[in-house]
Amino acid sequence: MKNFGTRLHSARAMAGLSMDRLVMRLGGSISKQSISKYERGLMKPEDSSLLLRLSQALGVPVDYFFRDSVVSLDSIDFRKKAGLGAKELASIIEQTRDELERYLELEALLAIEPRFVNPVRELSIDSMEAVENAAEKLRHAWGLGEMSPITRVFDLLEENEIRILELDVRESLDGLSGLVEGVPVILSKSAAPVDRRRFTSLHELGHVILQFGTGMEPKTKEKYCHTFAGAMLLPIKALKKELGKERRSAVSVPELVHLKEHYGISIQAAMARIHTLGIVSDAAYREFNIFVNVHRLRQKEPGEYRVDERPTRFKKLLHRALAEELISLSKAAVLARIPMEKLQQEMVSGG
Repeated sequence: MKNFGTRLHSARAMAGLSMDRLVMRLGGSISKQSISKYERGLMKPEDSSLLLRLSQALGVPVDYFFRDSVVSLDSIDFRKKAGLGAKELASIIEQTRDELERYLELEALLAIEPRFVNPVRELSIDSMEAVENAAEKLRHAWGLGEMSPITRVFDLLEENEIRILELDVRESLDGLSGLVEGVPVILSKSAAPVDRRRFTSLHELGHVILQFGTGMEPKTKEKYCHTFAGAMLLPIKALKKELGKERRSAVSVPELVHLKEHYGISIQAAMARIHTLGIVSDAAYREFNIFVNVHRLRQKEPGEYRVDERPTRFKKLLHRALAEELISLSKAAVLARIPMEKLQQEMVSGG
């Protein structure tokens, strides 16, 4: 347990607990001074009962404290809103680390080497036109064609070596993405609507693969990544075919709902793309946003994209490792962070 102190600190941060709160959860059986010494590596636990109590208090398996590797998240960008406090951010960082460590451990057990290739690595992104070119080139490289909808974004990303982590985090975290040990990593907010998860995942992909000019302002990067996500979901040729003209005085809500249900993009993101491409004027776009606010469509949009979007690669790898008897059922349950009984039922039912 050479990393016990680091592990204990990470588990406490992941649970959002101060040392005093952890002492309370443990019923005072361990002092704050002892916890501090454990975390600083000045003491190590002398018996297994302490590990069990810590595991129960912190909501992690005992195995967590024995994990050797500690993944560095230095290259992960956590884009946050002002309302996200330091303690909550620390919890999200440690949840991300834990998810990624278990993912990479499973890949190591299966002897899987990262093979990510960035098809647009040679393009310099310094304009909207460059963003459109990058999206078009990527769609071609990934076999999507010029006009086809992306039925399942998460399947597409995972097939192309992107690791998607699904966490239940608040809206105060704008996004999370980066490269860890050569592996592209993207966060998906599990509670977000499906059209938003699709758009956000492609927005985060933009942060990972687009080569921005030196010194570019964060706001400009965000704008370019928004455009990139829109271009991936709703290519120019497909959009112009759907709308019938290169210039429109307005676009109706039923037309936008059709785009949402066919291409899996929200009506607001679709209209923003239509405006960005100059198909409607600034005035028409302002009128649309007024309409959205008056009818409270930001809270609940009309239309629904009826395709479930969830990352599946980790679970597929887990079931493969079990089938090949590379791990035990108990180890698989630890890696998946689910009860063994639930995993057993999955193996029988195929769920």
